[in-house]
Amino acid sequence: MIFTFRSALLLVLLVALAGAAQADYHDVVFCGDLTDSDCALLEQASENTAAQTAGSYSLAMDLDLQDFETGLSGATADYSFSLDVDTLWSGDPSGFETMGLEAMSMMTDPEAMMVMFAELLSEFSGSATMTLVAPQGLPGVPEDEFPAALLTGLTMEVRLVDGHAFLDLSSLATITAADDGVPSGWFGFHIMDLLDTMLESGMMDMDMTGTGGKPADSGKADDGDMAQDLAAMEEMLAGWSDPEFLGTFMVVERLEDQVLEGKGVAVFHTSVDLSALFGSAEFHEMLSSGGEAAEEGEMAMMDMMLGMFADAIVVESTQYVGLEKRLTLREDTSMSWDMAAMINLTGESSDAATFIAVDARVDYGYPDEAPVITVPENAFIISPGMLLAGADA
Repeated sequence: MIFTFRSALLLVLLVALAGAAQADYHDVVFCGDLTDSDCALLEQASENTAAQTAGSYSLAMDLDLQDFETGLSGATADYSFSLDVDTLWSGDPSGFETMGLEAMSMMTDPEAMMVMFAELLSEFSGSATMTLVAPQGLPGVPEDEFPAALLTGLTMEVRLVDGHAFLDLSSLATITAADDGVPSGWFGFHIMDLLDTMLESGMMDMDMTGTGGKPADSGKADDGDMAQDLAAMEEMLAGWSDPEFLGTFMVVERLEDQVLEGKGVAVFHTSVDLSALFGSAEFHEMLSSGGEAAEEGEMAMMDMMLGMFADAIVVESTQYVGLEKRLTLREDTSMSWDMAAMINLTGESSDAATFIAVDARVDYGYPDEAPVITVPENAFIISPGMLLAGADA
C-alpha cells in the first residue's frame, strides 16, 4: 500500500504538469522554408496558445509493437496498446517555463528546485481521466495474473485542487489482490506539507557532487567538475532549442487549408531529417562539448549507432491552426522505428525485424471561462507521515 501511494504521488505530479506542458511545447517555432506570412501565422499561434490560462486537451495515443520477440524459441507476436487522456486545467503556466529555463542552474540546489515546483503546482488546478488498454499474452506476464480490465480499458482519474493532489484508487483496487492492501476511493495529500516534511526529515538531501556525500578533499574539485558539466549541458540544451540551428533539419510545409469542426484551419506538416542532423558537425560538437574527448573507436561506434537511428526512425507531425483566433486546435504526431539493424548489431538472429509505431493526436480546447475543479467527495486526506511511512525501509 505504501508503494502504491508513493507511485501515485509521482503520477499525480506528472499529470498536473500536463496542462502547462501544452503551452510550453509551443515556445519554439520552426519555420523552415515557409513564407514570411506563414511563419508569422505559426509564431502568432505559438504566442496565443502559450498565453492561455485555462483549457482542455484530449490525447489519443496508440503504440504498436510488430514482430516482437516473445523469448519463446524465437517466436514473435504483435502487441497493441492505447492511452486516452482527457484533461481540464487552469492556472498560469509561465512559471513552468521559467523553471524549465532555470532547471540546469538549479541542479546545484535541488531543494530550491523542488520548492519552486511544489509552489507552482499549488497555484495550478487540473483534472485528468486516463484510460489504458493493453493486450494479453505479454512476455513475462502470466495470463492468470493479467488484469482483465486492461483488455477493455483501465481508467484512473487524478485532480489537483487548492494545493492538494488527489488520486482515485478504485480501479487499482479492482485489479489487485485483497491482501495487497490497496484501498478504494479518493485519496489526497497537501503538496507543500509533504515537501516540508521531506525537507525536515532530510529525505531531500541530494548528493550532486559525485562524492557519495563524503567530505573528501576532492569534493571541491568534484564541485568544479559538476559545474563545468552542468554548464556544458546547458549549452547543449540551448543548441537543441535554437530554431535557427534545428530549423535547418526540419522540412516544414503548409498544406491545403481545411475545415475542422466548423472552423477554418491552416495545416502545417513537419518532418525531421535525422540523417542530416546526426551527421552534422554541430551535433557532434554538442555531444562532446564540456565532456572528456571520446576515443576514436568510441566515436566510430557512436557514428554507426546514430546512422542506424537516422535510417530507422521516421518522425512527422501535423499542426492545425485556427485562422480566426490563431490558436493551435490539433496536433498529430507519428514516429516509427524499424529495429532490424539494431537487432543485427547485437549478433542475435531474428527471422523478423521488430517494428515500433507510435501515433498520437492531441485536440486542444479553449473555454470562455476557466473550468471549475472541485475536491472529490469523501476524499481521504493522507498526512505526510502516513504517506512516507517506511520510505527508508
